[in-house]
Amino acid sequence: MIEVISYPRTGSTYVQKILWAYINDTNDHKRYNERQIEPFKKDVDPTLVDSIKNSKDTWVVKNHVFHYDNVHHEFLKNEWEPIVEEKVYCVRQDHFKCAISYCVAIVLDRYFWYLHEYEELEPFYIDESFFMKEYNNIVSWHNRILKEAHEYVDKIVCYESLSLDPATDYMMIMNHAWGEELPRWQTSTQKTPLDYPTIVQNYEDLEKKVKKNVSG
Repeated sequence: MIEVISYPRTGSTYVQKILWAYINDTNDHKRYNERQIEPFKKDVDPTLVDSIKNSKDTWVVKNHVFHYDNVHHEFLKNEWEPIVEEKVYCVRQDHFKCAISYCVAIVLDRYFWYLHEYEELEPFYIDESFFMKEYNNIVSWHNRILKEAHEYVDKIVCYESLSLDPATDYMMIMNHAWGEELPRWQTSTQKTPLDYPTIVQNYEDLEKKVKKNVSG
């Protein structure tokens, strides 16, 4: 089992799904087990570990780093860690853009948009105190991952390094050399980040606030 550990808006869902698809050599979504998405977010399913052990597929599970706070230490030590064969950490170097993306997703209660949906979005303001709270959370989660990741053992994938071409990113993450052509499945490039400076009316003010806090 591979575990993708991240915080919001780092591309971790994309990373999780392309790893699962290529490792299991399928794009049959009927085989994809939705319990692989943030199983630590709420109470852990007591059948989860047995399901992973007994599955014919290689599970690729995604957890946000702060969801570990919901899980008992004994479970992690005795049941979870023994079945984790590899860890992939997803981070984002630009904390401001990460926080903007996260706040917009929270406010609109949506985490991706298709190109044709842009016209439906009306510009809006993000409350400064709300934004700074989430910005500080992003920085805290980022630092926590860097502290927990083991250099030369675990993989750290930066959002900024992703091409959003599944075959290219899979080989980059797993250190595969170009060999026989990998399937070119439909990709998340059909979806696209929002034009945040246009959507968020006080984008520049928030950016200045962050720069002032960092420099100060």
